[in-house]
Amino acid sequence: MLANITFKAYEYNRLTKKHNESLLFEFTLPFADTDKIDRITNSIELAYDIANPISWTITIDHEYI
Repeated sequence: MLANITFKAYEYNRLTKKHNESLLFEFTLPFADTDKIDRITNSIELAYDIANPISWTITIDHEYI
């Protein structure tokens, strides 16, 4: 299934375990294959090992094509 997948990134505070309300950046993958969403989210999780933590929201807007 194809979908538009939008990612929004926020700063994350490890101590309070809450994200900052200010949006760092946002990007959309138009017509992405939803079968690959696990690969994308795993990549985000692995990035936590080498960078400052970021809180993500992921929105999937899909239509059966």
